[in-house]
Amino acid sequence: MKYQIQKLYKYVFIFLFILLYLVLTGKTASSYETCIITFPYGTWKSILYKKTNKESLVQFILDKESKNNYTETVIFHGYKNKSLDANNLLIFLFNRVKKYNDNIKYVTLKVANDDSMMYWCGKNKITNIEQCEIVRTSKSYEGIISMHYIVYNYNRFNNVYKYWIDTIKNVKIYYSYFRWDRMMNKATTFEL
Repeated sequence: MKYQIQKLYKYVFIFLFILLYLVLTGKTASSYETCIITFPYGTWKSILYKKTNKESLVQFILDKESKNNYTETVIFHGYKNKSLDANNLLIFLFNRVKKYNDNIKYVTLKVANDDSMMYWCGKNKITNIEQCEIVRTSKSYEGIISMHYIVYNYNRFNNVYKYWIDTIKNVKIYYSYFRWDRMMNKATTFEL
């Protein structure tokens, strides 16, 4: 009996040693992150999901709208680049939108290197379409994430921005090193 227990301990030790080696050398299943959002109203569906080695992108619209004609959307963009700063990315995104919008107005909600948030509204110079956007950029374990709520009508934005500021502010970034510990509700989560 004593010999069997020693043999069992030996196998457990070998298993733990191999597991530790695989974890430290990165030869286990790759880690991943998931964004978790609770939509404030309606049923939302994914119309776009792209993933490469360097970035991930997912876009949601209301279930009753079509992918060619929608009035509001939620977009998550994950960048696997740990050197990016959340506030600098937010300023970059704002400056990109500013090029195409006349008289853009913005409000800064949070400024930090690891988590920043603002919203802005403007009218596109080319298409003459109104657009308001709430954007949060946040550092994560594997890189940085931008979270966007976009609506194409000022009046609609004025009616719903309080819901969406709270929603975007409360998006959780769930990190799991082991693939068997994952979020399974793909309607409200997406893997980065």
